Amino acid sequence: GANPGGVRIFSLANPLAPAFVGEYQPHYVHDILVRGDTMYTMGILGQGVDIVDIADRSQPTLIARFNY
Repeated sequence: GANPGGVRIFSLANPLAPAFVGEYQPHYVHDILVRGDTMYTMGILGQGVDIVDIADRSQPTLIARFNY
């Protein structure tokens, strides 16, 4: 299917060759903020803000979603 425009996660353990680790793609995402093991994604109107657990970067897990 078409890429909905989510987030791709890369390891920077080797900054000269970033390695793909995982992705979070529930919908289009235009901005993100990462603090520790928590990612906040902002979608377009109606999709809202997702709070995502990224402790396991290969399997991001939605904690909560709210609209603004």
